[in-house]
Amino acid sequence: MPKMQANPDFFVRLGEGMMTMALNNLDRDGYVAFACLLLSKQGEMTPILLETVNAQSKACLSDMLRMLAPHCGAIVIISEAWTLNDAQAIRSLNGPVAQSSKRKEGVFVQVGSPLGDLLLTATFERDAHSRPIRPTEVKAAWQPENANTNFQNLFSASASPVASNDIHAVYSETSRRVTH
Repeated sequence: MPKMQANPDFFVRLGEGMMTMALNNLDRDGYVAFACLLLSKQGEMTPILLETVNAQSKACLSDMLRMLAPHCGAIVIISEAWTLNDAQAIRSLNGPVAQSSKRKEGVFVQVGSPLGDLLLTATFERDAHSRPIRPTEVKAAWQPENANTNFQNLFSASASPVASNDIHAVYSETSRRVTH
């Protein structure tokens, strides 16, 4: 089987596809379950399932993924979590995001690759019956190498991330597919 070519457009399309799947699950189930998918260098996808999703299991998964990363074409992490969109709320945060009155629910898709980490995000509200209202906007950005989370920089630090202005050129052409 031929080796997968690492290029920014492929990783953007992969992230968009995963975000669409996550948002479809949000519509159907009312939530997005945590998922980890390994993409081999030949393009085969393998899920990794966690029995429980908590800080300890995520830390253990992170350690394992760092060992596996050099042998993978990409690693995709899909999750739902509280987030803050308001800069003032972020600056004044004094405790967990879940306790902030300005919190929003968000869906996150991270595509870790030899080119860096692409993060797609979408925040959403719930209706009067607590059903999620599908987001109409998905944002995407290549993350800085110094980000400090469990799943950032899974691949070698020696690989140069794609410059953020490059992703905007690629993403602007494809973002309409995810948001419609």
